[in-house]
Amino acid sequence: MMREDGVYAPRAWSSPMASFDTFPQSMLALSRAFTLKWVSVWHLAEDAVAPGVQPVENHNMAVASVFFMAFIFVGSFFALNLFVSFIVDGFYAAQGTDSQYDEIQYASVNKMVAEKWPRRMRRVPQNFISKVCRAIVMSNSFKFFSASCLMINITAMATNHEGSSGIFQTFMETQ
Repeated sequence: MMREDGVYAPRAWSSPMASFDTFPQSMLALSRAFTLKWVSVWHLAEDAVAPGVQPVENHNMAVASVFFMAFIFVGSFFALNLFVSFIVDGFYAAQGTDSQYDEIQYASVNKMVAEKWPRRMRRVPQNFISKVCRAIVMSNSFKFFSASCLMINITAMATNHEGSSGIFQTFMETQ
């Protein structure tokens, strides 16, 4: 880095706060990703080269992207909910509230709802167009098609990035 007087000033690279160089730092980075504040950690991970080595921009972009997508889906939405359920269960146990009481109350409310639910059965429409539309929507191939479209849309939205080409931006605006 050059100073105003034209002399180069010494520079030093320091390891960022959230990195994967050591086990405690990686646990801190992953816990940050657990709380869905993962974008800054993702940028650090995609630039990582090796422990203690200066980062190179977009060195591991594909690996970091796949890892954090899988980690967010599996980790945050499954493990964090499991953790919260243990905390809530412990909270109820500390209060002296028995979880069986809650289950009995839930069952009684379900029974009341079933008793008061409207008894009138709806008839399936008998005209040709309704039958065809119902058959299409209820088929397994339609369910697979709609799930595939959803996954393609999620993947396309996840690949949105700064400095993308005009064709990519047009694609993102139309989808």
